[in-house]
Amino acid sequence: MLKKRGRRRLWAVLGTMLLAAALGVCALAASDVPKAVLNARESVVRIMTEGAMGSGFALSENSVYVVTNHHVIEGAETIEVIVDDTRWTTARVYVDLPGKDICILKTDKPLRGMPGLPLRSDAVETGLAVYALGYPGAADDFSQEFATGVDSITVTDGIVSAVRQSRAEGLQTTWAIQTNAPISPGNSGGPLVDAGGRLVGINTFIMLEGQNVNGSIHVRELLTVLQQNDIPYRKAAPGFAGVLLVVLAVAAALGVCAALLLRLRRRGAVSGKPMREKAVPLPVFLAGGGRMDRLRATRAVRELAQRLASMPEVSRALHPENILVRSGTLELKRAHGAGKRPGASVCAGYSAPECYNGSAGMAAAVYFLGAVLYALTEGRAPQDVIARAGGAELVFEEQTPLVPLLNRAMALNEAYRIAAPAQLAQELAQVEAQLAAAQPAQTVPAQELPQAQRAALQEAAPLGPFAPQGSGGTPGAGYAPSAVCTPQAPRRKKRGWKIALAVGLPLVLLGGGFLGYSLYAWNEIETAQAYEQYTQAYEWYERAPWLWELDEQRGQYTAAWVLVERGELSEAAQAFRELGDYADSGELAEKCNTYIRAQTVV
Repeated sequence: MLKKRGRRRLWAVLGTMLLAAALGVCALAASDVPKAVLNARESVVRIMTEGAMGSGFALSENSVYVVTNHHVIEGAETIEVIVDDTRWTTARVYVDLPGKDICILKTDKPLRGMPGLPLRSDAVETGLAVYALGYPGAADDFSQEFATGVDSITVTDGIVSAVRQSRAEGLQTTWAIQTNAPISPGNSGGPLVDAGGRLVGINTFIMLEGQNVNGSIHVRELLTVLQQNDIPYRKAAPGFAGVLLVVLAVAAALGVCAALLLRLRRRGAVSGKPMREKAVPLPVFLAGGGRMDRLRATRAVRELAQRLASMPEVSRALHPENILVRSGTLELKRAHGAGKRPGASVCAGYSAPECYNGSAGMAAAVYFLGAVLYALTEGRAPQDVIARAGGAELVFEEQTPLVPLLNRAMALNEAYRIAAPAQLAQELAQVEAQLAAAQPAQTVPAQELPQAQRAALQEAAPLGPFAPQGSGGTPGAGYAPSAVCTPQAPRRKKRGWKIALAVGLPLVLLGGGFLGYSLYAWNEIETAQAYEQYTQAYEWYERAPWLWELDEQRGQYTAAWVLVERGELSEAAQAFRELGDYADSGELAEKCNTYIRAQTVV
């Protein structure tokens, strides 16, 4: 089960994110002119020629391309692009479309420090709030000085009054935006941006016979020119709705991971089975009913004896808490935890008699190793030296080659005990060979005793180490129990959260990446369709075919338009007819047939 603290942290993070979003919305609402619009002024330049002046804007960071109107530079021999009082450069015409009143200049040197305006990718609809930026000539008369620089750029606001095709004098049929945002001479060629600072159109003309009837060339016309001439430009980032969808998708994926983690942990708790093999101290291993077969325990203690024989100081390591059991092997944790405390080397059932007098040597290490081997094979700690000095003997379930060896390793009289861990390792190797010969097939894995037997053995095993009280040297007299080595409750081995992380994290990354790519592809499709670039939209459908399945009629409509762009009118007419009354498919099918008949007559 997930911890309460973890759940509280999760809710705290989500609450912080929602609060930050709310504060951001409030901050935007509190500003009369959005900050993004004010920042967009950094991409605006002033255009000067021999007989005219106007505005323009950069397309990308440190760009050499500037967009303006054709009528601003018409007939000019010298064109100057002015950023501010200290930065200006000359430019030449790179692309000129008089019929669209669009001109793209290429400057003689890059416009350093200019970020460039992103092009709006969403559809431009009636009622959209827009802002016209530029250098109107009347502003110079107002201030009686030549205006340059960001602070001199004027900002006027309004809305999109209509989006229509314009047939103004001197222009071809061109997509244009009608707006009531005030535009004056000098604003021509400047950008019309939305509240996000994204380019909506190019300020172009005003209708003198109307009131607040002004026109801008639609951004779709500019986009077509840029793509046809391979001119780099900035694309607008996904809108707030797209970002919100990504956040929600990631949150949902995290929720799935949390649910998976919760399920795995609960399954582990119900089954009661260890979820991961983990090294545990010897007392914990025994308290949980752990036990090794004699061959494996002999081998493990022999390897431990060899390690102790090479250690210059072993007294601080002789503590059962420092012996870790993992998968039938023993690990030594030196001078850590209980083993570092003064007097902690005296442990019930594991310490030699001389340890109580503070004169422990290598023979005491042999006694400790013998006690560890006894505990592993019998499933319980041996009786302490006080009980044994009173006449109690070591109890074995059956007679094996280990019994005489353990009696010699754990002899109360140091003179009769095996002298050093190195010698004990040699004798254990001989016993190991005998045990291996007795059961050549395979060793019995570590197993748990039945609950009743485990409880009986734990009741029989005495608890509590004995520390010296006074200076008596005879075991069994004048001893009092010190800090008891209380067996800890067995810890259930946990692996669920790691499994959930290993499974869930890739799912989160893949899911977030898939959703992000899908949103990006869908945005590209909508943008291309809004700009009537159906071939480009169809290419994105091929890259993300699952989007076709989401709205199959829209995909077929796009494919029909691709046939029109290729000149395959018969196939296009048939494709539109199959769409029935979807959008303007019926009308388009008739137009295709009309074109086909006209070509036949010619």
